[in-house]
Amino acid sequence: TVQTFPVGGTELDPQSARRTTCPTIDAIKNVSNGSQILVASHTSAIYQIMGPGVEEECTGFGIDISNDDIFPKDDRGSVPRAEYGFIWKFSIDAEGNAHFLKRIDFKLDLITG
Repeated sequence: TVQTFPVGGTELDPQSARRTTCPTIDAIKNVSNGSQILVASHTSAIYQIMGPGVEEECTGFGIDISNDDIFPKDDRGSVPRAEYGFIWKFSIDAEGNAHFLKRIDFKLDLITG
């Protein structure tokens, strides 16, 4: 099943993904335990979703994103532009906790088939 958030296909504000971060976190938290999910999100939101969330608005999944080899960051702490083509794969365990599994280079997969 593919689900798009926010529901209704609301256009993202080009300057900020803040409007979609919390609804995306909430949607992931409502996925059945034991599921595996793929997340493709605005670059400024993906680390908020995986990590701390949005201050005073919603809590992310608390995944440790400090390893720059796995979670590259630009000077703003966001995914660098060269990494925009990634899709992030997670599992949701029996207690509803998210665990990072891997990132998939969607651009490369499209090129190589």
